[in-house]
Amino acid sequence: MTRGLIDALREPTGEPRFGAASFEGAVFEAVAWFNDARFTADARFDGATFARDARFHNAAFTGDACFDKATFTEHTDFLGASFTGDARFHMTTFAGHIRFDGATFAAKALFETAGLDDALPIADTVYAAHRDLRPELVEDDRAREITALNGLFGP
Repeated sequence: MTRGLIDALREPTGEPRFGAASFEGAVFEAVAWFNDARFTADARFDGATFARDARFHNAAFTGDACFDKATFTEHTDFLGASFTGDARFHMTTFAGHIRFDGATFAAKALFETAGLDDALPIADTVYAAHRDLRPELVEDDRAREITALNGLFGP
């Protein structure tokens, strides 16, 4: 159903486009397809449950992207996603495989108290502002070294 909704919102360029979007408390029982989606205002997924895969490959978030207390149970893909506003994952649960490779965070990237069953893969991820990632959450040694050199974790 999500895929059909996203297809209905596609621009002539082929990209689904949202203004302010609120999926707070939503339950996505099937695969959530947000690949190439453009969120041109705040996108709220607070308390949402993704029972299957969550696909945000190359999604663009212009406003804040809030995933506070969301639950991702299977594969979660933010490969190549761009976050212009704050990206919040406060108390978010990631139970399955997650990817943030190539994602860009221009403002705050907050993963405070995020429940991660595995390390957070962030190879080639670009941060332009405040990050809240703990070294033990970083899977890629190269990313960990770059992150530590840039003083992202503090002392």
